Amino acid sequence: MKLTFYFALLLLNFQSFDRVLTSSDSEFYLLKNDLIEVRNFQNEVLEKISFDSQSKDMIDFDNVNDYNFFIDKENKFYIVQKSGGLVFKSVNNKIKRIDKSYDHDMTNFSDVFIKNDTIFKFGGYGYWGARNFFTFFCKKTLEWEYYKTNQSIVPNGIFDFNSSLIDNHYYISNGRFVDINNRLNDKIINKEVWKFDFLSKTWINLGTSNIPKYNLFHNTSLGAIITSDYISKSSNSKEFYFVDFKNNNNSIFKNSSNLVFDNNRSFIANDTLYNIENDLLVKIGLYSIINQNNLIEKSPIYLNTASLFQGLTSTGLIILLVLVSLVIFLKYKRNQMPIISELGLRYKGISYSLDNNEKKILSLIINYEEASSKEIYEIIKDEKLSYPQNNKKKKDIIDKINSKIFKILNIKNFILSKKSTEDQRAIVYYTNDAKKFIKSEK
Repeated sequence: MKLTFYFALLLLNFQSFDRVLTSSDSEFYLLKNDLIEVRNFQNEVLEKISFDSQSKDMIDFDNVNDYNFFIDKENKFYIVQKSGGLVFKSVNNKIKRIDKSYDHDMTNFSDVFIKNDTIFKFGGYGYWGARNFFTFFCKKTLEWEYYKTNQSIVPNGIFDFNSSLIDNHYYISNGRFVDINNRLNDKIINKEVWKFDFLSKTWINLGTSNIPKYNLFHNTSLGAIITSDYISKSSNSKEFYFVDFKNNNNSIFKNSSNLVFDNNRSFIANDTLYNIENDLLVKIGLYSIINQNNLIEKSPIYLNTASLFQGLTSTGLIILLVLVSLVIFLKYKRNQMPIISELGLRYKGISYSLDNNEKKILSLIINYEEASSKEIYEIIKDEKLSYPQNNKKKKDIIDKINSKIFKILNIKNFILSKKSTEDQRAIVYYTNDAKKFIKSEK
Protein backbone atom coordinates (compact mmCIF):
# COMPACT_ATOMS: atom_id res chain seq x y z
CA MET A 1 0.00 0.00 0.00
CA LYS A 2 2.84 2.39 0.93
CA LEU A 3 4.74 1.56 -2.26
CA THR A 4 1.58 2.20 -4.32
CA PHE A 5 1.19 5.61 -2.64
CA TYR A 6 4.72 6.69 -3.49
CA PHE A 7 4.37 5.47 -7.06
CA ALA A 8 1.15 7.44 -7.46
CA LEU A 9 2.88 10.52 -5.98
CA LEU A 10 5.75 10.11 -8.45
CA LEU A 11 3.29 9.91 -11.32
CA LEU A 12 1.63 13.11 -10.12
CA ASN A 13 5.01 14.78 -10.01
CA PHE A 14 5.67 13.79 -13.61
CA GLN A 15 2.22 14.89 -14.70
CA SER A 16 2.59 18.26 -13.01
CA PHE A 17 5.46 19.27 -15.31
CA ASP A 18 4.95 20.67 -18.77
CA ARG A 19 8.09 22.43 -19.96
CA VAL A 20 10.59 22.68 -22.80
CA LEU A 21 13.80 20.83 -21.95
CA THR A 22 16.07 21.58 -24.91
CA SER A 23 16.12 22.02 -28.67
CA SER A 24 18.20 21.35 -31.76
CA ASP A 25 18.18 23.00 -35.18
CA SER A 26 15.06 21.09 -36.21
CA GLU A 27 13.22 19.87 -33.12
CA PHE A 28 12.55 20.50 -29.45
CA TYR A 29 11.98 18.24 -26.45
CA LEU A 30 8.92 18.86 -24.33
CA LEU A 31 8.34 17.23 -20.94
CA LYS A 32 4.64 16.48 -20.94
CA ASN A 33 2.97 14.32 -18.33
CA ASP A 34 5.23 11.31 -17.78
CA LEU A 35 6.76 11.41 -21.27
CA ILE A 36 9.17 13.49 -23.28
CA GLU A 37 7.71 14.46 -26.63
CA VAL A 38 10.03 15.24 -29.53
CA ARG A 39 8.37 17.81 -31.76
CA ASN A 40 9.37 19.64 -34.93
CA PHE A 41 8.94 23.36 -35.43
CA GLN A 42 5.49 22.80 -36.85
CA ASN A 43 4.64 21.48 -33.37
CA GLU A 44 4.10 17.97 -34.72
CA VAL A 45 4.98 15.06 -32.41
CA LEU A 46 7.79 13.05 -34.00
CA GLU A 47 8.32 10.55 -31.21
CA LYS A 48 7.75 9.97 -27.52
CA ILE A 49 10.42 9.02 -25.02
CA SER A 50 9.47 7.30 -21.79
CA PHE A 51 11.46 6.58 -18.60
CA ASP A 52 12.55 3.17 -17.46
CA SER A 53 11.83 2.28 -13.86
CA GLN A 54 15.33 3.16 -12.58
CA SER A 55 15.48 6.59 -14.19
CA LYS A 56 11.92 7.37 -13.09
CA ASP A 57 12.90 6.65 -9.51
CA MET A 58 16.14 8.63 -9.62
CA ILE A 59 15.24 11.79 -11.57
CA ASP A 60 13.74 14.37 -9.26
CA PHE A 61 11.73 16.64 -11.50
CA ASP A 62 10.53 18.55 -8.47
CA ASN A 63 14.04 20.04 -8.66
CA VAL A 64 14.22 20.26 -12.43
CA ASN A 65 16.84 23.02 -12.23
CA ASP A 66 19.27 20.41 -10.90
CA TYR A 67 19.49 18.95 -14.42
CA ASN A 68 20.70 20.04 -17.80
CA PHE A 69 19.40 18.59 -21.05
CA PHE A 70 21.38 18.03 -24.24
CA ILE A 71 21.17 16.55 -27.72
CA ASP A 72 24.42 15.17 -29.14
CA LYS A 73 25.52 14.88 -32.77
CA GLU A 74 23.94 11.45 -33.02
CA ASN A 75 20.64 12.98 -32.00
CA LYS A 76 20.72 11.23 -28.63
CA PHE A 77 19.04 12.97 -25.73
CA TYR A 78 20.88 13.34 -22.40
CA ILE A 79 19.81 14.34 -18.91
CA VAL A 80 22.76 15.31 -16.71
CA GLN A 81 22.59 15.91 -12.98
CA LYS A 82 24.30 19.06 -11.68
CA SER A 83 24.63 18.12 -8.01
CA GLY A 84 26.10 14.67 -8.63
CA GLY A 85 27.41 12.44 -11.37
CA LEU A 86 24.19 10.88 -12.71
CA VAL A 87 23.82 10.79 -16.51
CA PHE A 88 20.78 9.52 -18.39
CA LYS A 89 20.44 8.86 -22.11
CA SER A 90 17.64 8.04 -24.54
CA VAL A 91 18.10 4.49 -25.83
CA ASN A 92 15.37 3.08 -28.08
CA ASN A 93 12.96 5.79 -26.93
CA LYS A 94 13.67 5.00 -23.29
CA ILE A 95 15.50 7.17 -20.78
CA LYS A 96 18.13 5.01 -19.09
CA ARG A 97 20.93 5.69 -16.70
CA ILE A 98 24.34 5.13 -18.33
CA ASP A 99 26.96 6.47 -15.89
CA LYS A 100 29.10 4.51 -13.45
CA SER A 101 29.20 7.41 -11.02
CA TYR A 102 26.97 8.18 -8.04
CA ASP A 103 24.89 10.95 -6.57
CA HIS A 104 27.79 12.43 -4.57
CA ASP A 105 26.18 15.83 -3.93
CA MET A 106 29.57 17.52 -4.37
CA THR A 107 28.69 19.80 -7.30
CA ASN A 108 25.47 21.52 -6.29
CA PHE A 109 24.67 24.57 -8.44
CA SER A 110 27.39 23.66 -10.93
CA ASP A 111 27.23 24.45 -14.63
CA VAL A 112 26.82 21.62 -17.13
CA PHE A 113 27.24 22.29 -20.84
CA ILE A 114 28.12 20.47 -24.05
CA LYS A 115 31.01 21.35 -26.38
CA ASN A 116 32.20 19.39 -29.39
CA ASP A 117 29.80 16.62 -28.37
CA THR A 118 31.45 16.30 -24.96
CA ILE A 119 29.56 17.02 -21.75
CA PHE A 120 31.48 19.30 -19.38
CA LYS A 121 30.85 20.36 -15.82
CA PHE A 122 32.41 23.33 -14.07
CA GLY A 123 32.26 24.57 -10.47
CA GLY A 124 29.72 23.49 -7.89
CA TYR A 125 29.36 23.39 -4.12
CA GLY A 126 29.60 20.49 -1.72
CA TYR A 127 30.68 19.87 1.85
CA TRP A 128 31.92 23.37 2.73
CA GLY A 129 33.87 23.85 -0.46
CA ALA A 130 33.47 24.91 -4.09
CA ARG A 131 35.22 23.67 -7.21
CA ASN A 132 37.16 25.72 -9.75
CA PHE A 133 37.99 23.01 -12.29
CA PHE A 134 36.36 21.21 -15.22
CA THR A 135 35.33 17.60 -15.46
CA PHE A 136 33.95 15.85 -18.53
CA PHE A 137 31.84 12.76 -19.05
CA CYS A 138 33.81 10.11 -20.90
CA LYS A 139 31.53 8.11 -23.20
CA LYS A 140 33.99 5.20 -23.22
CA THR A 141 34.43 4.71 -19.48
CA LEU A 142 31.01 6.23 -18.64
CA GLU A 143 32.68 8.09 -15.80
CA TRP A 144 33.53 11.70 -15.05
CA GLU A 145 37.17 12.56 -15.74
CA TYR A 146 39.31 15.56 -14.75
CA TYR A 147 39.88 18.02 -17.62
CA LYS A 148 43.48 19.18 -17.61
CA THR A 149 44.13 22.87 -18.27
CA ASN A 150 47.17 25.12 -18.54
CA GLN A 151 46.62 26.77 -15.20
CA SER A 152 48.46 29.96 -14.41
CA ILE A 153 45.60 31.92 -12.92
CA VAL A 154 42.20 30.44 -12.15
CA PRO A 155 38.96 31.76 -10.65
CA ASN A 156 37.95 30.94 -7.11
CA GLY A 157 35.86 27.85 -6.55
CA ILE A 158 32.40 29.00 -7.60
CA PHE A 159 28.77 27.88 -7.75
CA ASP A 160 25.31 29.19 -8.65
CA PHE A 161 26.79 31.41 -11.37
CA ASN A 162 25.97 32.58 -14.89
CA SER A 163 27.72 31.17 -17.91
CA SER A 164 27.83 31.51 -21.65
CA LEU A 165 29.64 29.38 -24.23
CA ILE A 166 30.46 31.32 -27.39
CA ASP A 167 32.62 29.53 -29.95
CA ASN A 168 35.77 28.45 -28.04
CA HIS A 169 35.25 30.82 -25.14
CA TYR A 170 33.44 29.98 -21.92
CA TYR A 171 32.38 32.97 -19.80
CA ILE A 172 31.34 32.92 -16.15
CA SER A 173 30.04 35.74 -13.98
CA ASN A 174 28.21 36.43 -10.75
CA GLY A 175 27.71 33.40 -8.46
CA ARG A 176 29.07 32.71 -5.02
CA PHE A 177 32.17 31.26 -3.42
CA VAL A 178 33.17 29.99 0.01
CA ASP A 179 35.17 31.98 2.54
CA ILE A 180 38.31 29.85 2.99
CA ASN A 181 38.73 31.27 6.50
CA ASN A 182 35.16 30.41 7.48
CA ARG A 183 33.78 27.65 5.31
CA LEU A 184 30.35 28.02 6.87
CA ASN A 185 30.11 31.30 4.97
CA ASP A 186 29.12 30.39 1.42
CA LYS A 187 27.44 33.67 0.54
CA ILE A 188 30.38 35.70 -0.76
CA ILE A 189 29.26 37.22 -4.06
CA ASN A 190 31.62 36.94 -7.01
CA LYS A 191 32.14 40.29 -8.76
CA GLU A 192 34.57 39.09 -11.42
CA VAL A 193 34.00 37.99 -15.01
CA TRP A 194 36.25 35.19 -16.25
CA LYS A 195 36.81 33.72 -19.71
CA PHE A 196 38.20 30.27 -20.44
CA ASP A 197 39.79 29.69 -23.84
CA PHE A 198 39.37 26.07 -24.92
CA LEU A 199 42.12 26.44 -27.53
CA SER A 200 44.86 27.59 -25.17
CA LYS A 201 43.16 25.98 -22.14
CA THR A 202 43.79 29.07 -20.05
CA TRP A 203 41.69 31.44 -17.93
CA ILE A 204 41.59 35.22 -18.30
CA ASN A 205 40.20 37.59 -15.68
CA LEU A 206 38.23 40.12 -17.71
CA GLY A 207 37.41 42.46 -14.84
CA THR A 208 34.65 43.30 -12.40
CA SER A 209 30.91 43.45 -12.95
CA ASN A 210 27.83 44.51 -11.05
CA ILE A 211 25.20 42.79 -13.19
CA PRO A 212 22.80 40.65 -11.13
CA LYS A 213 22.31 36.94 -11.59
CA TYR A 214 20.02 36.04 -14.46
CA ASN A 215 18.42 33.01 -16.06
CA LEU A 216 19.27 32.29 -19.67
CA PHE A 217 17.42 30.76 -22.55
CA HIS A 218 20.10 29.80 -24.95
CA ASN A 219 23.36 30.84 -26.56
CA THR A 220 22.62 32.29 -29.97
CA SER A 221 24.63 32.76 -33.15
CA LEU A 222 24.43 36.47 -32.38
CA GLY A 223 27.11 35.76 -29.82
CA ALA A 224 25.01 36.46 -26.75
CA ILE A 225 22.31 35.13 -24.45
CA ILE A 226 18.78 36.20 -23.62
CA THR A 227 17.67 36.51 -20.03
CA SER A 228 14.33 36.39 -18.27
CA ASP A 229 15.22 36.86 -14.62
CA TYR A 230 15.20 40.64 -14.97
CA ILE A 231 11.77 40.55 -16.56
CA SER A 232 10.18 38.69 -13.69
CA LYS A 233 11.82 41.05 -11.19
CA SER A 234 10.67 44.16 -12.98
CA SER A 235 7.30 42.61 -13.87
CA ASN A 236 7.71 44.18 -17.26
CA SER A 237 7.14 41.67 -20.04
CA LYS A 238 7.67 44.47 -22.57
CA GLU A 239 11.40 44.59 -21.86
CA PHE A 240 14.14 41.98 -21.94
CA TYR A 241 17.90 41.85 -21.58
CA PHE A 242 20.42 40.71 -24.13
CA VAL A 243 23.73 39.87 -22.47
CA ASP A 244 26.62 39.72 -24.92
CA PHE A 245 29.90 38.67 -23.29
CA LYS A 246 31.76 38.59 -26.58
CA ASN A 247 31.30 42.31 -27.18
CA ASN A 248 30.94 43.27 -23.50
CA ASN A 249 27.42 44.64 -23.94
CA ASN A 250 24.46 44.42 -21.60
CA SER A 251 21.46 45.78 -23.51
CA ILE A 252 17.84 46.41 -22.65
CA PHE A 253 15.44 45.96 -25.54
CA LYS A 254 11.78 46.72 -25.87
CA ASN A 255 9.76 43.55 -26.46
CA SER A 256 7.93 44.55 -29.61
CA SER A 257 6.25 41.12 -29.83
CA ASN A 258 3.38 39.66 -27.84
CA LEU A 259 5.51 36.74 -26.67
CA VAL A 260 6.16 36.26 -22.98
CA PHE A 261 9.70 35.00 -22.39
CA ASP A 262 9.59 32.05 -20.03
CA ASN A 263 12.41 29.59 -19.32
CA ASN A 264 9.91 26.76 -19.00
CA ARG A 265 8.08 27.37 -22.25
CA SER A 266 10.48 29.30 -24.50
CA PHE A 267 13.52 28.29 -26.51
CA ILE A 268 15.76 29.66 -29.25
CA ALA A 269 16.72 27.86 -32.45
CA ASN A 270 18.08 29.17 -35.74
CA ASP A 271 17.95 32.77 -34.48
CA THR A 272 14.25 32.39 -33.81
CA LEU A 273 12.47 32.64 -30.49
CA TYR A 274 9.74 30.03 -29.95
CA ASN A 275 7.12 30.04 -27.24
CA ILE A 276 4.67 27.25 -26.46
CA GLU A 277 1.50 28.09 -24.61
CA ASN A 278 -1.65 25.95 -24.31
CA ASP A 279 0.09 23.47 -26.61
CA LEU A 280 0.38 26.06 -29.39
CA LEU A 281 3.79 27.01 -30.79
CA VAL A 282 4.40 30.60 -31.88
CA LYS A 283 7.63 32.15 -33.07
CA ILE A 284 9.38 35.40 -33.92
CA GLY A 285 12.78 36.13 -35.48
CA LEU A 286 15.36 37.49 -33.06
CA TYR A 287 16.46 40.16 -35.51
CA SER A 288 12.97 41.64 -35.50
CA ILE A 289 13.26 42.42 -31.79
CA ILE A 290 17.02 42.72 -31.29
CA ASN A 291 17.64 45.85 -33.32
CA GLN A 292 18.44 49.51 -32.84
CA ASN A 293 14.79 50.53 -33.06
CA ASN A 294 14.00 48.51 -29.93
CA LEU A 295 17.16 49.38 -28.02
CA ILE A 296 16.42 51.17 -24.74
CA GLU A 297 19.79 51.17 -23.03
CA LYS A 298 23.24 49.68 -23.47
CA SER A 299 26.06 49.42 -20.94
CA PRO A 300 29.22 47.31 -20.49
CA ILE A 301 28.90 44.04 -18.59
CA TYR A 302 32.28 44.39 -16.95
CA LEU A 303 35.03 46.91 -16.47
CA ASN A 304 37.69 45.45 -18.69
CA THR A 305 40.72 45.81 -16.41
CA ALA A 306 42.93 43.87 -18.77
CA SER A 307 42.09 46.18 -21.66
CA LEU A 308 42.33 49.18 -19.36
CA PHE A 309 45.78 48.09 -18.16
CA GLN A 310 46.78 47.30 -21.71
CA GLY A 311 45.49 50.70 -22.80
CA LEU A 312 47.35 52.47 -20.00
CA THR A 313 50.47 50.48 -20.82
CA SER A 314 50.13 51.34 -24.51
CA THR A 315 49.54 54.99 -23.66
CA GLY A 316 52.58 54.98 -21.37
CA LEU A 317 54.71 53.38 -24.06
CA ILE A 318 53.49 55.92 -26.61
CA ILE A 319 54.28 58.81 -24.25
CA LEU A 320 57.70 57.31 -23.52
CA LEU A 321 58.32 56.85 -27.22
CA VAL A 322 57.31 60.45 -27.88
CA LEU A 323 59.59 61.71 -25.10
CA VAL A 324 62.52 59.62 -26.34
CA SER A 325 61.87 60.80 -29.89
CA LEU A 326 61.67 64.39 -28.67
CA VAL A 327 64.97 64.05 -26.80
CA ILE A 328 66.61 62.51 -29.85
CA PHE A 329 65.16 65.24 -32.07
CA LEU A 330 66.29 68.02 -29.74
CA LYS A 331 69.70 66.44 -29.47
CA TYR A 332 69.84 66.20 -33.24
CA LYS A 333 68.77 69.83 -33.59
CA ARG A 334 71.37 70.84 -31.03
CA ASN A 335 74.05 68.91 -32.89
CA GLN A 336 73.07 70.76 -36.06
CA MET A 337 73.73 74.12 -34.39
CA PRO A 338 77.19 75.73 -34.63
CA ILE A 339 79.46 75.27 -31.62
CA ILE A 340 83.05 76.20 -30.83
CA SER A 341 85.11 73.03 -30.49
CA GLU A 342 88.73 72.19 -29.96
CA LEU A 343 89.24 72.07 -33.74
CA GLY A 344 87.49 75.38 -34.36
CA LEU A 345 83.85 75.81 -35.38
CA ARG A 346 81.70 72.66 -35.82
CA TYR A 347 78.46 73.00 -37.78
CA LYS A 348 76.17 70.14 -38.99
CA GLY A 349 78.85 67.61 -38.25
CA ILE A 350 81.57 69.49 -40.17
CA SER A 351 84.51 71.20 -38.45
CA TYR A 352 85.91 74.51 -39.74
CA SER A 353 89.35 75.65 -38.58
CA LEU A 354 89.82 78.67 -36.33
CA ASP A 355 93.05 79.74 -34.74
CA ASN A 356 93.35 80.14 -31.00
CA ASN A 357 92.66 83.90 -30.97
CA GLU A 358 89.62 83.52 -33.24
CA LYS A 359 88.15 80.84 -30.99
CA LYS A 360 88.64 82.94 -27.85
CA ILE A 361 87.13 86.10 -29.38
CA LEU A 362 84.16 84.21 -30.92
CA SER A 363 83.52 82.42 -27.61
CA LEU A 364 83.59 85.75 -25.75
CA ILE A 365 81.10 87.35 -28.16
CA ILE A 366 78.70 84.36 -28.08
CA ASN A 367 78.66 83.84 -24.33
CA TYR A 368 78.40 87.47 -23.21
CA GLU A 369 76.05 90.24 -24.27
CA GLU A 370 78.96 92.65 -24.76
CA ALA A 371 82.73 92.38 -24.83
CA SER A 372 84.88 95.43 -24.28
CA SER A 373 87.58 96.49 -26.69
CA LYS A 374 90.05 96.09 -23.86
CA GLU A 375 89.03 92.42 -23.29
CA ILE A 376 89.56 91.57 -26.95
CA TYR A 377 92.79 93.53 -27.01
CA GLU A 378 94.13 91.42 -24.10
CA ILE A 379 93.38 88.27 -26.10
CA ILE A 380 95.31 89.24 -29.22
CA LYS A 381 98.03 91.41 -27.63
CA ASP A 382 101.54 90.68 -28.84
CA GLU A 383 104.29 92.14 -26.66
CA LYS A 384 106.53 92.50 -29.70
CA LEU A 385 104.05 94.80 -31.40
CA SER A 386 103.16 98.39 -30.63
CA TYR A 387 99.72 99.46 -29.45
CA PRO A 388 98.59 100.67 -32.91
CA GLN A 389 99.86 97.43 -34.45
CA ASN A 390 97.92 95.34 -31.90
CA ASN A 391 94.80 97.43 -32.55
CA LYS A 392 95.11 96.78 -36.27
CA LYS A 393 95.66 93.11 -35.51
CA LYS A 394 92.44 93.09 -33.42
CA LYS A 395 90.45 94.65 -36.26
CA ASP A 396 91.89 92.20 -38.80
CA ILE A 397 90.98 89.18 -36.64
CA ILE A 398 87.39 90.46 -36.14
CA ASP A 399 87.05 91.00 -39.92
CA LYS A 400 88.44 87.53 -40.53
CA ILE A 401 85.92 85.97 -38.07
CA ASN A 402 83.04 87.82 -39.77
CA SER A 403 84.22 86.58 -43.17
CA LYS A 404 84.35 82.96 -42.01
CA ILE A 405 80.94 83.17 -40.30
CA PHE A 406 79.43 84.57 -43.49
CA LYS A 407 80.87 81.71 -45.55
CA ILE A 408 79.79 79.05 -43.05
CA LEU A 409 76.47 80.37 -41.71
CA ASN A 410 75.61 83.06 -44.29
CA ILE A 411 75.38 85.71 -41.55
CA LYS A 412 76.70 89.14 -42.56
CA ASN A 413 78.56 91.25 -40.00
CA PHE A 414 78.25 88.70 -37.20
CA ILE A 415 80.39 90.78 -34.79
CA LEU A 416 79.20 94.36 -34.46
CA SER A 417 80.59 97.32 -32.48
CA LYS A 418 79.15 100.36 -30.72
CA LYS A 419 80.00 102.91 -28.06
CA SER A 420 79.67 101.78 -24.47
CA THR A 421 76.65 103.14 -22.62
CA GLU A 422 78.80 103.50 -19.53
CA ASP A 423 81.70 105.31 -21.19
CA GLN A 424 81.12 106.96 -24.57
CA ARG A 425 84.89 106.96 -25.20
CA ALA A 426 85.01 103.13 -25.07
CA ILE A 427 83.99 100.65 -27.80
CA VAL A 428 82.15 97.36 -27.08
CA TYR A 429 81.61 94.41 -29.39
CA TYR A 430 78.45 92.26 -29.59
CA THR A 431 76.28 90.09 -31.88
CA ASN A 432 72.55 89.72 -32.57
CA ASP A 433 72.88 86.06 -33.54
CA ALA A 434 74.25 84.46 -30.38
CA LYS A 435 71.10 82.27 -30.05
CA LYS A 436 72.06 80.44 -33.22
CA PHE A 437 75.10 79.01 -31.40
CA ILE A 438 75.41 76.44 -28.63
CA LYS A 439 76.91 78.34 -25.75
CA SER A 440 79.79 76.87 -23.81
CA GLU A 441 80.01 76.81 -20.02
CA LYS A 442 80.87 80.25 -18.61
